[in-house]
Amino acid sequence: MSDESKMPWFLRWFEARPRVIALQGVALAGAVFAGVWFFPLQSNLLFGTPPKSIPWSYFHSAEQLNDFMSRRSGTRVRQGTDWWSVEVTRPVSGFGADSVPCTRVLRTVADGKTILIDGDWRYNSDGFRVCRYPGDGR
Repeated sequence: MSDESKMPWFLRWFEARPRVIALQGVALAGAVFAGVWFFPLQSNLLFGTPPKSIPWSYFHSAEQLNDFMSRRSGTRVRQGTDWWSVEVTRPVSGFGADSVPCTRVLRTVADGKTILIDGDWRYNSDGFRVCRYPGDGR
C-alpha cells in the first residue's frame, strides 16, 4: 500500500492537482445550482402553473359563476331576486378532506356585500362528510 492511500480522503483531496480541484468545484457548484434553482422550478412542468385567485366581486350573477366553475367541483349556485350563493355539495372523503371549508358564500347583488355562512360537516349514511348549512332542513 502506498503512503498516499494511507492518508485520509480529505487530505488527499487537498493535495490533488489544481485542475482536479477546479473540476470538483464546478461540479459542486452545479449540484448546488440544480438543487436550489432548477429542481424547484420543475414543479411548474409537473403540476402546471398555480391558479390565479379571482375576487368575488368579479362575479355579478349566478350564471356567470356557474360558467366559471366546473360541474365537477362539487358546488351548487343558487340565485334569488337580489342575491346568490355558492354551496359545497360534493361529499368529501379521503386525503385532504379536513382542509375543505364548509362555508356558503352569499352575495347580495343590490349592495355588493358578501356574507360567509359557516356550515358544519356531518357524516351521511355512506360515511362521507357532507356540508350542512343552517336552515337547510336536511
